[in-house]
Amino acid sequence: EPGDTPIVPPETCPSCQADAKVDGDVVVCTNPSGCGARAVGVLEHFAKATDIEGFGQVWLETFVDAGLLQSPVDFYKLTVDDLVVFDRMGLTLAQKLVDQVNAARKLPLATFLRALGVPDLGKTASKTIAQRFGTFEAARAATIDELVKLPKFGELLAGKVIHGLADRAVLIDGLLEHIEVLEAEKAPEPVVGGAFEGKSFLFTGTLVAMK
Repeated sequence: EPGDTPIVPPETCPSCQADAKVDGDVVVCTNPSGCGARAVGVLEHFAKATDIEGFGQVWLETFVDAGLLQSPVDFYKLTVDDLVVFDRMGLTLAQKLVDQVNAARKLPLATFLRALGVPDLGKTASKTIAQRFGTFEAARAATIDELVKLPKFGELLAGKVIHGLADRAVLIDGLLEHIEVLEAEKAPEPVVGGAFEGKSFLFTGTLVAMK
């Protein structure tokens, strides 16, 4: 019957043969710095989040295998001369890839946060943090108590953001040498202690748009 076959997670990474572990609903490699497949995944996510086009999976695998790319920071160090040595890489395509990277040297705060690959820090959560704190420096210094007060944030997500940013400190500092993170317009602070706080209201009659 469907569903009767037990699922046995792999014990090792198929790419680098390092130990693998179950993390929630996924199996992850425990070798963050020496796994080529993991490096490709991080680079692919960063390029997609920042709209850097042209770096498909095949090219990323080629560049990682050659030692040219290992971290998103390496995108910003690429030159045309670095790229034209690869087969099927002409001068026009090499220049196009470098131009794509250069176009991503200024990033909105929400985009930068999302590109870091922090677990569960997606588009909506990144935008919420950007609107609350305005600058990356302020967002990076946020506490769990501050984050749990944000809409749709709980202690679990807040903890993932805090630990995720801390774990990526080297990556972040490296990216900030090449990227200007643009400030976000802060959302107005919610009104606390207003005249209607703690009161309930009953409306009677017919509403046009609601039952």
